[in-house]
Amino acid sequence: MEPRTAVVQLKVARSALYDFTLTVTLPEGVAAQPTAIRQHVEDLQPGVLSAECTESTLDRITDVALVDVIGIEFPAENFTAGTHDDR
Repeated sequence: MEPRTAVVQLKVARSALYDFTLTVTLPEGVAAQPTAIRQHVEDLQPGVLSAECTESTLDRITDVALVDVIGIEFPAENFTAGTHDDR
């Protein structure tokens, strides 16, 4: 049996770690204590942190996980006359 090829459309999640420094202006009432500052950073809009996640700040990719197989197609050259695949 000859090897066959399939075209598989996937959804994949990739986790990455970024390493960057962010200068933040502390609002009035936020104490200059590590826990208060951490909470302030956690409350920032996602776009603030996302803007810093660039190729130059990429530290490493931690994992890749398959989320879903959306579709599978078999190119026509895989089939000979009279064959059919119901997958």
